[in-house]
Amino acid sequence: MDDRDPPSAASDLQARIDEARRKAAPPPPKPASAKAVSMRAGIELFAGVAFGLIAGIALDRWLGTAPWLMVVLMILGIAAGLRNTIRAAQEDNRKARKDTDTGP
Repeated sequence: MDDRDPPSAASDLQARIDEARRKAAPPPPKPASAKAVSMRAGIELFAGVAFGLIAGIALDRWLGTAPWLMVVLMILGIAAGLRNTIRAAQEDNRKARKDTDTGP
């Protein structure tokens, strides 16, 4: 038997093991697309305004203070929507920076 056969068989086995591990490893997470980020920002803004408007109208009808609570709660809804949008953008930026720092 040749002395070169066992090392080549071992290296072949190691190469197959490495290939199997590479195929079994989950793919790295993809960064969020610009479309997804802008869609999330729009939903955050809309949700804040809609909640403030609906809650304001309901409270105005119940308490008879029309249109004051609607105006106040709509302004608060806009502020909350902007705040959530800014937080979401900062979170996406942190994730993108983390992904580029670690890299594949």
